[in-house]
Amino acid sequence: MRTFLTPVLAAALTMSAALAQTARFDGELSAEQILDGEYPFPPSPAVDVPLNLDGLDRARLGQVPPPGVHPRILFSPDQLPDLRERVRKTNVGRALYTTLQTRLDQSLRDPKYWGSDLYRLLAAGDADGAARLIEEKGAMPPDIGHYQPFLHAVVLEALDALLLEDETRGKAAATAIATYAALVRPGIQASRDFPLGEDAWRASWPPDREGGVLD
Repeated sequence: MRTFLTPVLAAALTMSAALAQTARFDGELSAEQILDGEYPFPPSPAVDVPLNLDGLDRARLGQVPPPGVHPRILFSPDQLPDLRERVRKTNVGRALYTTLQTRLDQSLRDPKYWGSDLYRLLAAGDADGAARLIEEKGAMPPDIGHYQPFLHAVVLEALDALLLEDETRGKAAATAIATYAALVRPGIQASRDFPLGEDAWRASWPPDREGGVLD
């Protein structure tokens, strides 16, 4: 299933390189500088924090896969068999999977809802067609939940494809995510062109006429 993630990784790397410069106030430090300790404050005093691992079940932790192998952030390939088993055989797993399917049905599969048309265009890599549809509707489709934009439904589609080992659906979801990334890139850039604009997760497509971002 690694192959269908390649467009997502390529889009992320391209976007990261393109957004390397961010507008800042005089003297404002970047997040990277702060994380690297380059800030004009005295060092924090050392604090002895004992590490208590009582009750930690290391068997529940997956192995970090080699670089380039996915999934690797929330879980790893060696955990997939157990995850599939719990989806099928536990009450919580079955309930969560039913919710996942309901959200996909409502957001991506309902022919009466324009989100299904948008997903079809995104999955085909048709950024221009997707842009025209969004312009026609005046905005992106509504969020599917609290802090869960339309893209979250596409991520759920990718997860479902991974659980079912459906490479065709997985590649389509990966292409949709990469195409979506290309659409929101101008909005992210517009956000970063302003000081304190690194909170670009709020950026959406398209940017407004003043270079800001439509939420």
